[in-house]
Amino acid sequence: MKNILYLIFLIYLSFCNLKTQSLMLNSRQKLEIDINKTSFKKQANIIRNYKRCFTIGVFIYIVAIFYFFHDKLELLFNKYNLKRYSFDNILNNDLNITIDQLGNAGFGNTLNTYWHYRAYAYWNNLNFNLIDKNKNSISNIRESEHKRFLSFLPKYSKLIPDYNFRILMNKEKINLRSYPFWQNCEQLTFFNKPMIDIISKETHQILNNFFMSSNTTKIEYKISPCDIAIHFRCGDILLIEHESYYFMTFKYYINSINKILKKGNKLNCLSLPKKDYPKKIWLISQISSNGTHTSIEENSISFCEYIAFNIKSKLQNYYKSYSVDIVNNDIINDYNLMVKVPFLICDTSTFCFNPAIANIHKNIVIPIKGPWDINKIIGTELIPDSFLFIDGIKNKWQLSSTEITKRNWNNNIEELIHFILNN
Repeated sequence: MKNILYLIFLIYLSFCNLKTQSLMLNSRQKLEIDINKTSFKKQANIIRNYKRCFTIGVFIYIVAIFYFFHDKLELLFNKYNLKRYSFDNILNNDLNITIDQLGNAGFGNTLNTYWHYRAYAYWNNLNFNLIDKNKNSISNIRESEHKRFLSFLPKYSKLIPDYNFRILMNKEKINLRSYPFWQNCEQLTFFNKPMIDIISKETHQILNNFFMSSNTTKIEYKISPCDIAIHFRCGDILLIEHESYYFMTFKYYINSINKILKKGNKLNCLSLPKKDYPKKIWLISQISSNGTHTSIEENSISFCEYIAFNIKSKLQNYYKSYSVDIVNNDIINDYNLMVKVPFLICDTSTFCFNPAIANIHKNIVIPIKGPWDINKIIGTELIPDSFLFIDGIKNKWQLSSTEITKRNWNNNIEELIHFILNN
C-alpha cells in the first residue's frame, strides 16, 4: 500500500509539472498582450513562482526515483566501475575469479582475499565463480595445506544481499563499490553481521569436508568452556619491516583475558580450581616449520620458540588456575582450533582475524591497529557486540616491526623479550 501511495504521488508530481509548463506558456502569451499594462510585474512574479514550483517538482521527482530504484542504479554503477578496472572478471551478473587471483601470500591473506571477493559479489548482487583455468594454477600456492584447503572453498555462490543492512552500512560510509584487490584488502566488506554469518557457516562446512577428504589428520582438541586461545604472531615480524606488523606485549594479553572472561563468561573461569576443572590457555605460535606460512618465516623459528616459551612461563605464573600449552601443529589444525575455542585473542594477523570471524562463540579480542582499518565500525551495530577491540597503540601494548629493526632487537632477543614481558 505504501508503494502504491508513493506511485500516485509521483504521478501527481508529473501532472503538476505538465500543468506548470502550460501555465507558464499562457503567462508568456499574456505578457505579450499586456506588455504596456501595469500588470507586468504581477505576471513576472507568477512566472517566477511557476519556475520555482517546477524546479522543486523535478527535484522531488528525481529524489523519488533514486529512492525507489537506488539498488538497481547502484548495481549498474558497480558493473560499470568493475569493468573499468577488470574487463575479464565480470560477465553479465557473474564475478569470475581465478585461483591465481587469490594471491600467493600467507594463509590468512589468501582467505582474506577470497572472502573479500565473495563479499563484493554478495553486496552487489552478483553470482560468484571461483575458476581454476589451468587446473594447475593452484600449485602457485607454496604450502600443501593451502593447496588442499583452497580446493574446498565454495566455487559458486548466489546469495541475495540483505538490503536493509546495506542501508546501515551506507550510513556508516562503508565502501561496497570498490573493486577488491588483495594488496589493499578491505575487511569492512566482510566484517559485518550478514557476512560473518555466511563465513561462519561455510567455514565449518569447509573444515569438515577438508578433514574428511584430505590426508591431513584432524587433531581432536579437548576444549573446555573456559579455554582461551592466544595467537602470537612472530616469524615475519622479526625479519620484515611493515607498518602494520606488531608484537603484542604481555599487558595486552592479560588485559584481553581479563576483559573477555568478564564480558562473555558465566562460569567465573578464573576462580575454578585447575584440578577440579581442567582448562587451558592455548598459545598458538610458530615454533617449528609446521606453523610457518612462507619460507622466510623458517629463518626465525628458534627466536620465536624462545620468545613464546618466555611468554608461556609468565602466563602460567599469572593464571595459576589454567595450564598453558604452546600449540604449533599444521596450519589447518591451528586454524581449526581458533575457530572452535570459546575465547580467542588475536594479534595483528589475518591468520587470526579470519577464524575470529568464523568462530562459533564470538568471544573475540582484536587490536584496533593492525593490517586492517576497522575504526569506523567500532561501537556500531554492524558487528556483534561480543567482539572486543583494544587500542594497543594508545596503551603502548604494541611494538612495531620497524621499531624492532630501529633498536636492533631482531639481533638482541633478550632485550626484545624484556620489553614484551614488562610492557
